[in-house]
Formats: sequence, structure tokens, C-alpha cells
Amino acid sequence: MASQGIKVKFWGTRGSIATPGKSTLKYGGNTACVEMDCGAAGCFIFDAGTGIRLLGDDICTNGRAHSRIVILLSHFHWDHIQGLLFFQPLYTPGMAVELWCSEGNGIPLPDVLDSQMRRPFFPIDRSKMLATHSFTAVQPGRIEPGGGVTLTACRVRHSGTVLAYRLEYQGRSVVYATDREPDEENTRQPLAGELVRLASGADLLIHDAQYTDDEYQELRRGWGHSPYNEALRVAREAGVKRLALFHHDPAYDDRRLTDYERQLKGLVAGEGLDLFFAAEGTKLVL
Repeated sequence: MASQGIKVKFWGTRGSIATPGKSTLKYGGNTACVEMDCGAAGCFIFDAGTGIRLLGDDICTNGRAHSRIVILLSHFHWDHIQGLLFFQPLYTPGMAVELWCSEGNGIPLPDVLDSQMRRPFFPIDRSKMLATHSFTAVQPGRIEPGGGVTLTACRVRHSGTVLAYRLEYQGRSVVYATDREPDEENTRQPLAGELVRLASGADLLIHDAQYTDDEYQELRRGWGHSPYNEALRVAREAGVKRLALFHHDPAYDDRRLTDYERQLKGLVAGEGLDLFFAAEGTKLVL
């Protein structure tokens, strides 16, 4: 059987809040959700923003029989979990869904899910989820989920405990690092070096890049996200092959993002780094 590698698809690329409308058609308005399909080894889904609804519909309606469905959450902020309750496989008898996340915030993952479904916020409870579903607490470090897939997690700087992940399969590697802010000078917990090590030599780095450099310095320091130059710094130091800038600010429309993408592509021209802005619907095969 031929090797399939990792099939990556972006189902949600927006940060903070969904932004549907004519001005966001190119890069998308759904919040964070990235699929990494490893064939018989499983479908690994990073974050459950509003984009996961369409992914769930695709799994259920297009004959996509996976041996495993694993959802890995970076953290519990709304834009990363808001689509979870609309993920159709969770309500489909005979399917199995694994939910993985850190419990470093002091809240067990089942309690997070139950709190979303509690009245008056949602009309049904978890008993209506007819699929088998399980919960796994993730700690920083190396994880062997089986099937030839290796996962490694590390903490990044954000409000609460947030994890970045590296997935390796059949000699290819993807790093997912959203919702991180550059370390402050003299911080007691320098984490940026850990991310550079996590991303070292990766085929693809998906990195938070919500702000322009000027906007970050003047208005957004301490808001938990990276400016473009921080994503570039990590990619360069880690020696990655491709960089997908991700978690686009809800205030940035397609015209503005297209202009920023053009500027940054010019900045790295000749470096051998394939840089692009993540767009909803984009597919890559590694």
C-alpha cells in the first residue's frame, strides 16, 4: 500500500470570534480548527472552533470511515471550543470520539463540556451524545497514541494553560501553535525556546499571527497573541519548511490580509521558507 503521509485541511482560521460575511470569504470566518488525516492511524483534529461543524458533517456524509477521531484542544477559550457541541460524530451511534486536552487550568475536560451544555446556555445535555466518547488529560512531553503517530506537547505563553502540539507520521511533521504571545523580558517562565525546539525541522508550522507588529506593540501587548514578526522568528530559528500564519484577527478583512501576506512573502523571498496565510478550505499533503 502506498504511503499517504499527513493530509492537512484548514476548517477554521479566524481568531477570537467567527466573522462570516462577504469581506472574509477568501481566508474564512470560522474559528480555529485544523484536521490532520493520518489514514488508518486516525483523524487528528486540532481545536474545536466553529470550523469543526463542517468537518463533522463531512466525516458523517462523505463516507469517511476513520479508525479513530481524536480532538486535541489547545485550551478552553470560547473560540477554540464553540463548535464542539455541533460536531455531528458525537451524536452518531457507532462512532467513537476521543477528546484530549490539558487539565492544567484545574478544570477536568468532562466538566468543561458539561458546563457548555448546562441550561440556560444549551437545550440538551451530554446524554444525547450517542457516540462513544472518552477524555484524556495531556501533559507536556511525548505521547504515543498508536498507529505509528507520535505527538509531543509543550506549553506556550497565554492566559491559563495552553498547549502547542507536534504530530509526526510516516516521516512527516506538523506543529500547531496557536494562542501564544512572545515571552516578556525577564519572565520567570520563558517558553519560546521550548516551542522552537518543538518545531525544529518541521515540514509545516501553523503559528498564531493575529496582529501586525505595530498593532501589537502599541495596543495589544498582554492580549495573548503573536505579531507577524514573532511567527517569522520561530519559523526561522526552528528551520521549518512551511509557515502557515493562523488565527487571523476578526477586524482584518480579505483585502487587508492579502496585502499583509504579499508584504511578508516579499520579506522572506530567497530564504527557502514557504510562507502563506492559512485560508479556510486549504488542503496540503505532506
